[in-house]
Amino acid sequence: MAVSSVTKGMQLILLLEDGLGTDGKKKIRRKVYRGVSQTASQQDIYETAAALASLQEHPLVGVEQAAQTQLFQV
Repeated sequence: MAVSSVTKGMQLILLLEDGLGTDGKKKIRRKVYRGVSQTASQQDIYETAAALASLQEHPLVGVEQAAQTQLFQV
């Protein structure tokens, strides 16, 4: 039996430095933007993340892209 998949949605996730924890390690806050176009290039997604990060109070330390995928048998 074969399995196929369909991408249901995309998310852009900003990883923002939010100070130091009690253990002295960096605290990372995640800011999630849903509804990202599935046809957007990685370059476009990164440039959008950089633009959004410039509006944030905390510095950007990383960018993630997440896809929600539905699996089904064919």
